[in-house]
Amino acid sequence: MANELLKGLVHDATLVAEVGVRTGALSNAHLLDALTAANRSLADNTSDPSVVVALQLALNAAMKDIAPITLDDLRRGWRPYHDGRRRPSTLLFFVMSILVMGACAYTTQIYERARNMYAITLELQQARGAEQAMRLFGTLKRNQQDVVDSLNTGKKEFLYEVFSKSLFDLKALYLKNLAYAPIASKVLNDIEILASPTEAIKRIGNATNPTGDANLQAIISQQDYGSTPPPSIREDLEKELEKLAATLPAEDAKTQRALNVQGLLDSYLAQLRRFNQSINVGIDPLQPSDYSETLFRLQNAIGFVGLWVLPALYGMLGAIIFHMRRLLDPAVPDPPWMRITFRVLLGAFAGIIIVWFWTPSSQKISQGEFVTLTSFGLAFLVGFSTDVFFRALDRLVDYFTRVAGGASR
Repeated sequence: MANELLKGLVHDATLVAEVGVRTGALSNAHLLDALTAANRSLADNTSDPSVVVALQLALNAAMKDIAPITLDDLRRGWRPYHDGRRRPSTLLFFVMSILVMGACAYTTQIYERARNMYAITLELQQARGAEQAMRLFGTLKRNQQDVVDSLNTGKKEFLYEVFSKSLFDLKALYLKNLAYAPIASKVLNDIEILASPTEAIKRIGNATNPTGDANLQAIISQQDYGSTPPPSIREDLEKELEKLAATLPAEDAKTQRALNVQGLLDSYLAQLRRFNQSINVGIDPLQPSDYSETLFRLQNAIGFVGLWVLPALYGMLGAIIFHMRRLLDPAVPDPPWMRITFRVLLGAFAGIIIVWFWTPSSQKISQGEFVTLTSFGLAFLVGFSTDVFFRALDRLVDYFTRVAGGASR
């Protein structure tokens, strides 16, 4: 019985010694010395327990030296630097790696475009173009004489300094708004397709307005107004008041005054609209653009893609590259495909977890705090070193368990 045990140990030790010598992984000659003593004992047909123990200890130390190679790999016939790998499955894994890398690149590009679009949308929301148009028109009404002097004599600086700057700022805002709408529609469509497969299915047949955003569709379909100059403000007011006075009873003074105020307001808004038409700015003072829905949808989609989709993809990419190195190394055996699959999935979970821990909370609920590319880099590193990450979590759990056990005593 003792000789059978020793024969099995000698067989295993011979396999390990062969691999250790070929790969140069053995840190000392203890295994070779113990193997020599064991072969001598077998040749003499003696069973010395000390020889068995010495060989077991040396074999245990040598297994640590040649890791991740295991005895099971050697018993199945695997040998280092042997060209007998599973080429079809390796090629399939390579194709999958390319697909995951392409998915990471495509999703990251859409994510960054959506983040930039969110910042632009927030800027347009806070710019309040309708209010700027009303202020510019009010400035023009209050300084009519300065405008006349600027045009006639050129001595007044109002038209060239204050008015011109405000006019071009408003014009630039309007042009930005027109350029924004079709781009925002496409970006919102792309990011929401990534965030929700059901949305992707619903939008396949709707190419004209895939996002269903009425505000964006209205801006897209909006055309530039004509450049017909407005009539004189004073003449407009007089005509409006004459029309109102002709339709009112003379004895009702209160109604007269109320309708005069209403008429003045209607006239003012009509003049404002014609003024916007004259400067070719299609902004309706009573229907300002509201980007709240677009901001809300962008924030939701960016949050889901940044906290779930991209961390999982980068974690998977890290785990895939780790196994690609293993597959390309002729000195180590190929891991089983089930093991590779589970490790890639663990890399995805690890990437999601590390991004959750790394992403700071937003100080304002109305303004989202989005994940940066640095967090995705961490997800990649954690996916690559999944074993180290979960080993650290195990040690953390063991530490708290010991602390809790000591406190309960």
